Amino acid sequence: MKRFFPLLFLLTCGRLPPSIGLTSEIAIVTDSDRVFDTLSQAIQITYRTPRREEKYRFLRVELAKLTQILRFHLIILADPIQRSEVGTFIQELLAPDAEAKVTKEGFGIFRIKDQWAEGQEILIITGSNDSALLSGINLAEQRIRSIINEHYFNRISNETFSIGEDEKLAQYLEQNYAVHLRIPEGYRLEERYREDGFIYLHRHDPDRVIFITKVRREDSITIDWLLDERDILTLLYYEGDYAYRDLCFGGWSERSGRRFFKIYGVWQNDSLGVGGPFVLYCFPYSGVCYLIDGMIYAPGERKLSYLTSLEAIITTFQPLDTLSSTTKIYQLREVYRG
Repeated sequence: MKRFFPLLFLLTCGRLPPSIGLTSEIAIVTDSDRVFDTLSQAIQITYRTPRREEKYRFLRVELAKLTQILRFHLIILADPIQRSEVGTFIQELLAPDAEAKVTKEGFGIFRIKDQWAEGQEILIITGSNDSALLSGINLAEQRIRSIINEHYFNRISNETFSIGEDEKLAQYLEQNYAVHLRIPEGYRLEERYREDGFIYLHRHDPDRVIFITKVRREDSITIDWLLDERDILTLLYYEGDYAYRDLCFGGWSERSGRRFFKIYGVWQNDSLGVGGPFVLYCFPYSGVCYLIDGMIYAPGERKLSYLTSLEAIITTFQPLDTLSSTTKIYQLREVYRG
């Protein structure tokens, strides 16, 4: 063990290589079956796409084999300090004040960025003893899951835009519709319903669609109201698609200080016998709400990474309220429903 630590230190010297591994996979280094199971249950999220699809896959890794996965993008080290080989290794990584915090409070969560690879996240979850660690994981479940989900989203987002961006199409949206959106290469704009204030981007292999529209804002923004609005839009422009309400959930969320209402759900089209997952974002402004919706049709494939990629695009949305008066802009009209 003593020879193991200097080896890891030497591997951190010099320019870091890029991190590797599937974004949906998480490596957990622990000597405890209970810790592994408790962490897995705390982190895992299951979606309906429409089949049940688990977001993450957990890899149990022995400390002796850590050098084989040093470039892995997300590694969780979880054991009580000094109670196992993993715990001793955790102690070596922690600063003295961090170790003192665990000793005093009984539990701690620490993040290390780019330890052995660029874009890597090391998450240390430790406690003063087994009981304190397990109890701490249960109490901090939401925080742990939030850290993991943030890493997942950021990595998918980087992958989404790494293929290149269609700056001409983005500029066209700004000049003609007064909206800003980062658009990866490969998407096409459909404007056949522009007079109704409804446009959408689409891409194949698998089929992905993002629609953009603006509706009159209600006093209370709720799931039912948003799904009613969505059903009207998809009935008119998506050949009769509708949201399967039993599999929809959502609420208020925030990213980078910006609040929005988000719904995950499943869309269906009975006449065509097809369906898949969707995510709907509602960005409220004075008197209006922008609705940006991403949907997928990918039978036989895992869909959550594609859905997150659509979210990465959607969250770049910004309405351009202040533009040059000499710029001819076609504004998205509000869609009023009687």
